Amino acid sequence: MTTMGDDDQQHPHWSDQPSTAAERAAGEREAERPRSPLATLATRMADVSPAWSAVTLAADDAPAGSIDVGSRDRTIGVESIREGWLLHRGASRLAAAASPDLSLLVGDWCYAAGLCEITDHGSLDDVATLARLVADVSARAGESVDA
Repeated sequence: MTTMGDDDQQHPHWSDQPSTAAERAAGEREAERPRSPLATLATRMADVSPAWSAVTLAADDAPAGSIDVGSRDRTIGVESIREGWLLHRGASRLAAAASPDLSLLVGDWCYAAGLCEITDHGSLDDVATLARLVADVSARAGESVDA
């Protein structure tokens, strides 16, 4: 039985395996310097589609600051969820040039990707807590729009 994290095919767009010699060489150069969690997220977002790549900051231009939640992988997950929330509000740190429709789509992807990352590297309790937080924040945002 396969569980979350046992099969890299569950997140093919997050694969760290380069497919060409040029990508392998670039990956070797990239491995020489540590990347911020936001730079990693920017790269993952840009890799999803050409439309996303066109509006996502280059990894080198991504802000350095991030929320530290213990492990790098969990930090990437939390920052993904945070970026999804920011995208939905038109305040992205990584894709400020996105149209409102694209911001909504990329924001949904960031929410889902963050929950997957937490699932892969955290506990189910972590995922449940974050899911409740996302639902609560979304409900409160909806209430303020309705008012």
